[in-house]
Amino acid sequence: MSIRSLIVLVFSAAMVFSCSDKGDSAKVNGKEKAEKTEQKTEAKQQQEKKIAEEPKKQAEKTKPVDVAKSAEKTEEKTTTTEVAEVKKGTLMFFMNPNGGPCIAQDKIINSIADKLEKKVDIVYMKTTDPMSRMAYNSYGVRMLPSIIILDTNGDVYKTFNPGIQSEEALLSGVDF
Repeated sequence: MSIRSLIVLVFSAAMVFSCSDKGDSAKVNGKEKAEKTEQKTEAKQQQEKKIAEEPKKQAEKTKPVDVAKSAEKTEEKTTTTEVAEVKKGTLMFFMNPNGGPCIAQDKIINSIADKLEKKVDIVYMKTTDPMSRMAYNSYGVRMLPSIIILDTNGDVYKTFNPGIQSEEALLSGVDF
């Protein structure tokens, strides 16, 4: 065997081994990429699930709570137990904090907040809050400002047409 044949043989063997190494590393890189993609997909799904659960958590916070209150009347030397039921609905105000009509509606809500808060809890759902944006989709809100009233069970009681609502309309909308 000549030196030239030997060099060609060694060079060919080196090429075969280097190509097979590249194939193996490509397989490893492919597996790593697949694993990273899978991890990203799982993380994204978990994040989407968390965002989707936020309106449910918000609704759970607004559900009625029964409060038992015990009071002793020491003056009369008798014990009485009073049970007070606190059942309130929820006024969900979907708004853009920078929008003129939304700011105007917010002023109206704030002007009658004392009267409203006797019957409902007021919850602001802002476009600037990613968690609130999921509620926009859940309740089908497409235009702002929008107001939705939930009853004491957390079900939709009244949906106002998008736009600015008067004090009278809001107060009549919370009459359960």
